Amino acid sequence: MANTLTLEKISFENIVDAVKSLSSDKKMQLHDILDTGWQEEFDCSLASVRTKMSKFTPEEIDADIDEALIEARRERYAHCSN
Repeated sequence: MANTLTLEKISFENIVDAVKSLSSDKKMQLHDILDTGWQEEFDCSLASVRTKMSKFTPEEIDADIDEALIEARRERYAHCSN
């Protein structure tokens, strides 16, 4: 494309203006391109967490959460009393 520039050479305001001037179809196309990356990353991260968490029972997870809350409260109150 003859009008292609690198983002480093374009100000943010110019990018915003360029996006605003796009047709609705082009805006949707751009949205779809930009929107898919984070969803794939999120899905991958979520799958990883689920795989790691499958080793633990719900009771173990609840106990760890309860323990972390107690520890956080102790630290908070210790910090406030000093």
